[in-house]
Amino acid sequence: MLIFVAEFKEVYFILGAVIYIFILSIISIGFCSVIHEYGHARQAQKLGDTALVTIHNGLLKNRYLTYKRVLIFFSNDKRIRSKTYVKTDFTVYTDEQIQKISRAGLVNSCKCAVVMLIFAISGFLFYIEIGIELVLIWVICMFLFATDAKKTCKKNQFNDFAIIKNPAAFREYMQHTTKDTYEEINKIINDIMKE
Repeated sequence: MLIFVAEFKEVYFILGAVIYIFILSIISIGFCSVIHEYGHARQAQKLGDTALVTIHNGLLKNRYLTYKRVLIFFSNDKRIRSKTYVKTDFTVYTDEQIQKISRAGLVNSCKCAVVMLIFAISGFLFYIEIGIELVLIWVICMFLFATDAKKTCKKNQFNDFAIIKNPAAFREYMQHTTKDTYEEINKIINDIMKE
């Protein structure tokens, strides 16, 4: 009977650890894009610009949120992507300023990952013997998340890494496109809100 209770307790703690990791992963994946895009927006604001963050989220309906003067729009509409839009034309920015805006999102993503890792390690509180498995599960989850993020980056010609590497090409691209402008996204948001 004692062996059965001990085994049940072990299974209980493993199950608790997995649920803990699952909840943390959902939170981190859900908020990571918000935190990432918010980093871009805050840096643009430091340069005196106005920024709008759009977040594509299948769970939330159309919602506005303002945090520290950054307007964030959540939507499950297919026209909305998780992206930061700045009001100023990119031609007024120097290469260094464009790189700073791009880098700010990556820095925020790293901060988010560190905070989530600290939470994962705090899972040692569940049960010291499960702690190692918990951290390993977390590392695997983060590896899968990073792999998915890398794949998404490759699909986008001007991902943050490409912009940091060649801000002049990004500036040139932005001069010839209308689909990624602040005005265009505002039109789309107005259409969504009218529906």
